[in-house]
Amino acid sequence: MTPKEYEQVVAELSRALYEIAEGNAPPKVEDGFNNKWKGASTYCHQIDVSVEGPKDIVLIECKNWGSEVTVPAFLTFLARVIDIVPVHNTKKIHSKVVTTVGFDPGVRTLAGYYEIGLHQVRSASEFALQPGRVRTAYLFDVWLNGTSWKRYAMRTLPADFEMNCILGACLG
Repeated sequence: MTPKEYEQVVAELSRALYEIAEGNAPPKVEDGFNNKWKGASTYCHQIDVSVEGPKDIVLIECKNWGSEVTVPAFLTFLARVIDIVPVHNTKKIHSKVVTTVGFDPGVRTLAGYYEIGLHQVRSASEFALQPGRVRTAYLFDVWLNGTSWKRYAMRTLPADFEMNCILGACLG
């Protein structure tokens, strides 16, 4: 899977779980190079995947790497989030980093302090089948790169989870 396809899978997982949680499609789900968010500095930051609802924004950095996410890569995303938050202060911002491999121990320390979710997602179907993650199964199709459909198994979380928990769980 290419990095672009990985971002698309994460975006579709986020979209599907938002819809389960809220009962309707998210007002805005964006991914890719043109997904720009203006910061307090006035710089427009590229964010891999974003989900925006009436009360919440989820900013997601995707790392489809063959090795662990490093501290410098994490700090780059953290700086983006720190710049973006003040501009969008009417909504709760949740930030997540997803990867196919894992995280350097220093990243785990920093993420814990700054409350940034770290999640390992190698594929949508693998995520859905993790024990204790979810309880009701269903399938959805994802259109990848304008060329092919892929079917993913998903499961829903209990109804008492809030949207941000579901989106967080979606990503790990």
